[in-house]
Amino acid sequence: MGEDSGASTYILGTEERRRLELLEQCLDPMTTRSLDAIGVKPGWRCLELGGGGGSVTRMLCDRVGPDGRVAAVDLDTRFLDEIEADNLDVLSQNVLTDGIPGDAYDLVHARLLLMHLPTREKFVGEMAAAVRPGGWLLIEDLDACALPELAEGVFADLLSKAIEAFHMAGATATFGRQLPALFDAAGLEDVEAVSELMTFRGGSTAAQMFMTSMDQLRPALLAVGATEDLLEEFHAVASDPTNWFTGFAIYSVRGRVPEV
Repeated sequence: MGEDSGASTYILGTEERRRLELLEQCLDPMTTRSLDAIGVKPGWRCLELGGGGGSVTRMLCDRVGPDGRVAAVDLDTRFLDEIEADNLDVLSQNVLTDGIPGDAYDLVHARLLLMHLPTREKFVGEMAAAVRPGGWLLIEDLDACALPELAEGVFADLLSKAIEAFHMAGATATFGRQLPALFDAAGLEDVEAVSELMTFRGGSTAAQMFMTSMDQLRPALLAVGATEDLLEEFHAVASDPTNWFTGFAIYSVRGRVPEV
């Protein structure tokens, strides 16, 4: 389900524009509310790590205006390169090996990125270090906390295999819950955490997003014991609008770097 990792363990990739579009439709409203709460202003310098399909990058370019600047980083910049904005710098870079580009940003943001990084806990502090005093760090990541209790049937069976595949690849599906404490450990102030549980109808945008993500995960799912029959069954139930599902929780956590 992620957008970009900068790591060789990333197992979803960005091969299908459709998957990224569905992901953005599901998650952009929450990100928008977080950016509103922070109060991103014209003239700000912002860094977007793991730009993916580019929707958040576009938001930031619009908000900071011509006097601001946005740097968007991704291993695969094909969709970011399509954005027509004079205040945008697109960087093809591996943040694990090359580090975070620049510093003293007013805002640093990443969504569904850190769950894929082997040094995810340490990377929160590294991101915070790239923010100017008084600036903001915003990280959004998922957590499978509700699945054992609220998901059932074929949907639960396949998502449990997806979580196993994530873990086999060095990723985690439980990182969201760790973020608030990691923000505290990084010395951030005014830390606020919001989580939203994905609950949706079969055939909806969210259901389609899960289906396309599972399609991309197919080799990894089969490697951890899923079957073609299970995948076909999953598509059938996820397409049925009479079915309701509970998916991952999404955490959106923000914090401010103390003033000097």
